[in-house]
Amino acid sequence: MPIGISRLHLFWIVVFSANGLAGVKFVSTFKDPSVLPVSFQGQKVAAFVMTLQNDLRIPAEDALAKEMTRRGVAGIAGHTLVPQELTKETEAVRQLLEKAGVRGAVVMRIVGLASDITTTANTQWYTGLYYPSFYGYYGYAMTSPYTVSQTTIDTRITVEVLAYSVDEDKRLWAGRCETKAPRKLEDFFKEIVGAAGKELRKAGVVKK
Repeated sequence: MPIGISRLHLFWIVVFSANGLAGVKFVSTFKDPSVLPVSFQGQKVAAFVMTLQNDLRIPAEDALAKEMTRRGVAGIAGHTLVPQELTKETEAVRQLLEKAGVRGAVVMRIVGLASDITTTANTQWYTGLYYPSFYGYYGYAMTSPYTVSQTTIDTRITVEVLAYSVDEDKRLWAGRCETKAPRKLEDFFKEIVGAAGKELRKAGVVKK
């Protein structure tokens, strides 16, 4: 089920408040069998994060483009190429990318959010004052609110990552990965781009 706007807002809140990144795992991948190894080193590659909200799209695409550039391509944030009012106009997007000389594109889309809640109870629970007596415990338990010593919420994010040749208007590779939310947006894209790069090389899509 596609994630709604409110859930995307929740995702970005989680990204900046989570406990840390726990690695990226690709759960499925696809390579076009007709694709030969390509190289986009030094070439213009657009970075798109699929959301219609500028307050989400701009920082996300900036971070993705920055990470791509760090790895040797000329990463360009999609919002610098396609203004908000034209994001739904496919033909206009085509013309803008062709005019800019973009050769490839990396597209990311959040497709799932799930939370794992872990509760750690007080390990000394059985030594409390009321525990030795049935009636003492009964009176205590029936009148005391439920309390825990610690609750941890880990949010798992499922992300689609796709690599395209814009020149040929052709999908080169696709993958779906899972990760826990990081503290920083930059860390999020660093981990995903790094993991995707390994999968692309392993699949023979890009030159090693």
